[in-house]
Amino acid sequence: MGLDVYLYRYENREKTEKLEAEYEKVSESNWEIFDGKKYDSLTDAEKDLVRQKNKEFALSLGLSENGDDPDKKGIEFVSSRFPDHYFKVGYFRSSYNGGGINRIMGNLGLPGLYEIFDRGDDEDYIWAPDWEASRVRALDAIVKLKAKPNLRCFEVSLNELSDTSKFEAINEETALELFEEQSKRFRDDDDGYSNLQGHFFPKGLKVFGLITGLKQTLFSKMSLPGVPDQSPCTYVIMEGENEWYVNALEIVVETIDYVLTQPDKEKYFFHWSG
Repeated sequence: MGLDVYLYRYENREKTEKLEAEYEKVSESNWEIFDGKKYDSLTDAEKDLVRQKNKEFALSLGLSENGDDPDKKGIEFVSSRFPDHYFKVGYFRSSYNGGGINRIMGNLGLPGLYEIFDRGDDEDYIWAPDWEASRVRALDAIVKLKAKPNLRCFEVSLNELSDTSKFEAINEETALELFEEQSKRFRDDDDGYSNLQGHFFPKGLKVFGLITGLKQTLFSKMSLPGVPDQSPCTYVIMEGENEWYVNALEIVVETIDYVLTQPDKEKYFFHWSG
């Protein structure tokens, strides 16, 4: 799960949205002809019957067999500068885990995709930013990210819902024994994982500091005396790598530049999901 951003060009957005909405309404209605039977309970013949009806209706509207308007074109191609990168010209992603670009940029005190494109509270799925202003913010974010050290931070603390009676580590000896047991489960493709007993990193970490601090707590029973809504934790400062994220932002700029060089840039929109 995460944020996915796709770039599309609409020849006529109003017309496309009207036709696709009409198709979606009829398509959903067609799937209800079997008196509320769930999809998984339908026979192959019944499914084929509905698919054929939907196909015929889509084609009658001038749409593709799947109900998409051919005048709406997805824009996505590899970067000329970073062809092997996960980001593409016309496609960005920020996963919800600690490695997502929005999470990394936020932890470094820098703007992520939401801030670069000034997304704000706009909840429209289809949306166009101010391309010129977004370019300025993206370039500024690149300069600031390049100036940052290759560091990451994550916190280790007691899960407020944990059953502490199941904790196995009660001193250094038992902690080492627990780690040795966990290490038997390590796989070569494991970057890291966590469970009731702790955090584990099969490939290791280069740690520079362990900082005792506070974090927001959900339950008052975890709060420290005199410090409401805060509970103790340890912040781990570790080695990171910023180059991938710098390159991702450069592909963002490449995408913006692509739109700005089009004679009809007003026809370009993001599909912004997540």
